[in-house]
Amino acid sequence: MLGREYAEGFLRHKAWHGVGDSDLKRDWLHILMLCIYLGHCDRCLGDLTADDIIDAVAWCGRNVADFSVDYASVKEFLDILGELFVFLKEKHAITSSLAPHLAKSQLLKDDAL
Repeated sequence: MLGREYAEGFLRHKAWHGVGDSDLKRDWLHILMLCIYLGHCDRCLGDLTADDIIDAVAWCGRNVADFSVDYASVKEFLDILGELFVFLKEKHAITSSLAPHLAKSQLLKDDAL
């Protein structure tokens, strides 16, 4: 699971860097989707691999009403997860931030799903 202090810290960090309220709400919804996925797959955030992130995209596509598996939605989701993982690695909460970036390169290669 993702600790509250890390989720809030990530959003505060983005707000400090000028991200607006609507974008912060969007980011929060993507983080929430990840947390719900983690609850269903019984995996720890720091243990997620690129394959797990790809599975999270598919799972969210099937189980989250407002999430469609199209290029723009998946790119947005993986970009936010990528930023979150980098933030968490900088805080020493996880050991690697590569999983979302590797998943993105696999899912979005050649600009298509």
